[in-house]
Amino acid sequence: MEAIYAKDLLIGALGLYFASMAVFNFGCCTNGACFTTIRPNSKSMDDVSYEEIN
Repeated sequence: MEAIYAKDLLIGALGLYFASMAVFNFGCCTNGACFTTIRPNSKSMDDVSYEEIN
């Protein structure tokens, strides 16, 4: 809205681009390179040992 009031075409275009990224759920990471894989945890919760501190 501020770009319309200031009559700034470049800022308005950038604002529309970033707003459309949020609405349509796309971005620079469309090839799937931005997520990390979940590795299976080899340790179970039974392997945890605790030491009492006085």
